[in-house]
Amino acid sequence: MWKIQARLKDELNNPNHFIRSMASKMQLKFDKYWKDCNEILAIGVILDPRYKTKVVEFAFSKIYGDEGKYKVAIIRDKLQLLFETYSHE
Repeated sequence: MWKIQARLKDELNNPNHFIRSMASKMQLKFDKYWKDCNEILAIGVILDPRYKTKVVEFAFSKIYGDEGKYKVAIIRDKLQLLFETYSHE
């Protein structure tokens, strides 16, 4: 997913107006759907013993830049809440 986001960001600066316009429309749709599923995907990746948080940290740094660390912290908090809820049942 982060590769798609990176490509869209690159194409937003394309000198061709048509490509730039198309990338802008695609970026809006990507943001709309990515917002809903990125947390679930990130938690799944963190729970996979092959990847843990490193892949999420890498991908979020590519997608969100400096804001990526903040987004990873949100995912960790949600995962901690999920664990606490599960352990109390």
